[in-house]
Amino acid sequence: MTGYTTPRGYTTASDKPTSPRPPAKDGKYVAKGHDAQLQHAMYNKSPVTLQLLGMGSPYSVTGTIVRRDKFTITLAHLHGSGMEEIFYKHAIASVLIDKAAA
Repeated sequence: MTGYTTPRGYTTASDKPTSPRPPAKDGKYVAKGHDAQLQHAMYNKSPVTLQLLGMGSPYSVTGTIVRRDKFTITLAHLHGSGMEEIFYKHAIASVLIDKAAA
């Protein structure tokens, strides 16, 4: 395939820029921005309040972050019922982290 150029103008895979991932520290991912705040709240088991979008009226849920990934946050309820809920990040209006509890 001589002379082939991708729609973005790259001629080979090596021309394609790498993702802007933060530098690794001791081989581990270093979180930045809001990801660092969520990671800190998760590891310290800080109480977190998620305010959600699209419920007609403001709706918020309080708990601790159990897991998170690129698209979701899993919250364990504080009242000890053992319930966990998964929230998609695109449906979250704001995140309130109780730093005093950490």
